[in-house]
Amino acid sequence: MSKDKKKRTVSCKSCEQEVAKSANKCPHCGEVLKTSAGVKVLTVLAMIVAFYIFFVPSSDEVRQLNIQEELAALAQSEPSSLSPKGDLAETFNMLSENTDIQRDNLAERITGSTVQWNLPVYEVRKLSEGRYRVQSATTGSVVGTFINIYTRSPEEEAYVESLKLEDTISFKGKITGVRLRSVQIDPALLTN
Repeated sequence: MSKDKKKRTVSCKSCEQEVAKSANKCPHCGEVLKTSAGVKVLTVLAMIVAFYIFFVPSSDEVRQLNIQEELAALAQSEPSSLSPKGDLAETFNMLSENTDIQRDNLAERITGSTVQWNLPVYEVRKLSEGRYRVQSATTGSVVGTFINIYTRSPEEEAYVESLKLEDTISFKGKITGVRLRSVQIDPALLTN
C-alpha cells in the first residue's frame, strides 16, 4: 500500500479493514467510526449537568451549612450587656416619645449585637423542621421581639412547642435589625 493511501485511510477498530478517514461507518462491518459534533456536544453537556447535580451543593444545602456555622459561632460568642428593658423598651414601644430618627439611630447601633435575654412569650410558630419564630409579649417594660429559634434536639423542639402565653423563653441570639418597632433576632439558640 502506498504512503498516500495510508494517510487517507484508517483501520476499523471492529473488523480492522482499511476505511477512508472521511467515512462515518465502516463499509465492511457497519461499525460507526465517527461521532457527530452534535452527539459530542450533547455528551459534554450531559457530563456538565451530571457534575452539577452530584457535586455542586444546592442552595438549601449551602444555606444549611451557613446556618450551622452561624449557630456554632453564636454558641461560642459572648453576649453584650444590652438589655430588653430600659432604653430599648422606651425607644421602640408604641407610646414612645422618641422620633423615627432616634429609633433608626438606635436600631443601627444594636444591629449585629449578640444578646442573651429572658422574655415573656406571646406567640410561637413553626417555620420549618427545627426552626421556630417566637414573638415576645410586648409590655411597657420590655421591647417587643421576633426570635428565630433553632433547636438542637427533639427535647428542645418539644420544649418550644409546649410554650404558652406569658411563659418565659431564655435564649442567646444575634440582632439583625428592627422592624415595626420590634427587635429581630436571627439566629437564636435556647439557653438554660
